[in-house]
Amino acid sequence: MLWFVVSQVLEDLIAENDSVPDVWHLLGLSYYSGGMLTEAAEICQTGMQLLHKQQLCPDDEMTASFLDLQSAIKEAQAVEGHCSEGQ
Repeated sequence: MLWFVVSQVLEDLIAENDSVPDVWHLLGLSYYSGGMLTEAAEICQTGMQLLHKQQLCPDDEMTASFLDLQSAIKEAQAVEGHCSEGQ
């Protein structure tokens, strides 16, 4: 349940300043680690929108980190979908 505590701290940081992409990325990772894939995907999308709004280069390291997370979430959702079909 450590991911839950981490998520709460990160959500507090976002409540104070929601314009820091790194915090959005960490929050997405936290939800992903906790198996909350839908929430992780939503947060990842919000972070990507923030990067676009801040006009960061598509080759930026932070953009790559969000894309990696987005890919991992989609993979996990696909596996989760296959597992639930087999039940």
